[in-house]
Amino acid sequence: MRPSLELLDHEKTTGLCGRLLELLDSEGARYRLIPHPPEGRTEIASRLRGHPLEQAAKCMVIRVKLSKRTSRYVLAVVPGDRLVDLEGIRRLYDGKEASFAHRGTAEQLAGAVCGSITPFTFHEDLELVVDPDLLSHDEIFFNAARLDLSIALNTEDYLALTRPRQAAVAMNVPPDPMIRSRTMTTIDNFSALSQTAIRPPVSWGNEPGAFLKSLRSPWYTLVADLQDLMLSTTVEYARSRGLKALYLPLTVRTITCPSGLGSDSEPVPVTVSGVDTYLPDSNQFMLEYGTRLAPGGCYNIMPSWRGEEPDETHLGQYSHSEAEIPGGIDDLIDYVEGYVKALAKACLETYGDRIALAAGDTSHLSRMAEHRNPFARITFEEAVSLLDGEEGTVRDEGDWRTLTRKGEHRLMEIVNEFMWVTHFDHLSVPFYQAFGDPEGRTAANADLYFGMGEVVGSGERHSNAEQMRRALVMHKVPERDYAWYAEMKQELPMRTSGFGMGLERFLMWVLNHHDIRDIPLVSRVNEDEKWPESVHRP
Repeated sequence: MRPSLELLDHEKTTGLCGRLLELLDSEGARYRLIPHPPEGRTEIASRLRGHPLEQAAKCMVIRVKLSKRTSRYVLAVVPGDRLVDLEGIRRLYDGKEASFAHRGTAEQLAGAVCGSITPFTFHEDLELVVDPDLLSHDEIFFNAARLDLSIALNTEDYLALTRPRQAAVAMNVPPDPMIRSRTMTTIDNFSALSQTAIRPPVSWGNEPGAFLKSLRSPWYTLVADLQDLMLSTTVEYARSRGLKALYLPLTVRTITCPSGLGSDSEPVPVTVSGVDTYLPDSNQFMLEYGTRLAPGGCYNIMPSWRGEEPDETHLGQYSHSEAEIPGGIDDLIDYVEGYVKALAKACLETYGDRIALAAGDTSHLSRMAEHRNPFARITFEEAVSLLDGEEGTVRDEGDWRTLTRKGEHRLMEIVNEFMWVTHFDHLSVPFYQAFGDPEGRTAANADLYFGMGEVVGSGERHSNAEQMRRALVMHKVPERDYAWYAEMKQELPMRTSGFGMGLERFLMWVLNHHDIRDIPLVSRVNEDEKWPESVHRP
């Protein structure tokens, strides 16, 4: 049944594609091969192959969470004009939750890059379930573990070869035109990118002329558009919640990362007009000040500086979205969840097609934007218990503990891709976080994990000077540096909570990217330490 060999690139028929063709030939299956330009999107691939969309086998790897510690993976196959019914799959397997598997996991289990996953399973940990509506056709069509080659397979032969579990796991695309357009233009199944993929030029090393690569790159055009969208969406959301924007100076007299217990970065000192001061590592203290002027809450997006060497997940200079609101940690969590969902929705609806070309997928945006329930929430003690001594997940400093990046990732695998961890050991966080218990052992803080790990850091503040001074002593921070802060809380006590989110980290998640140094429009990595003889780049 195989076409003449001149139609095939022999090297590309190795791996899963070759294995699949050997299986079809050995079992005498009736099939046709259809070469076409590289394409992983179901709707477009169906047009290239010349068949109705409902005959396409759309293949999605689903993670079904059975308990806190156990999950199973399912290859759900549905008609190309339908969506996978995650709730239906959850019920089918009596799970606690069903979600799309992370791209790397999906590709490992399926044995093919996303967009070319076949309706066959060759991995013992991947169970096949097919919606019966797909099987009502004489032939089904799917990519042959390659983006440039598809198979038209007789349905009876497919059933004989796979003997899949059959269940109603498909649902109709929503009738809303905007949602339908967004859904059908998203690259299916975390699909691999076609030849029009948007990739970063990796110009952050600041080699001569590197900034010209950035100026010519579609990657940075997209980043610029997304930055503009982040600002407008932030303003719209904050205003809808009653917050006011405050304009603050680019220097601070009081830093939020003092050299005491719970601080993990160094301040950046500067001299301006002969005055020794600091660049802001955060505007939190100023926003706390601002809530006394704008009692409904206040916010801004401004640059922040920290004395850190840039790497794949850290920048020394970054854009900081911060807000301070009246109320406690529960009020803040509600605000932040609404905020990140609003950002995800705006990205999806405004630039979904272009994001798909850069990220390979936009389903992560859909899952956040359309998340109906509050995000999962556990305490730090519960997190430590879940990790159960797994090596390299918790850092123990004796008097306090914290989670490593490995620990954050492991928790997201165990609990949920969007999750809060609250009430850390108080000595592991800065002094200004309110106490989470009468003894002061824990903090009323909350970190939101998704994508790379911690993206949002937040917490409730001490509402009065007495509690704040107690924390200063615990953290071994001299009060003289924060006298004004204590005086404000003494004279104008107020219960507030605030958060900070690096926009570059959020955009890293949006673009499904691994290196934060590719996000800033103008790189400040690897700069000359001395003044240049002339300014030769931005």
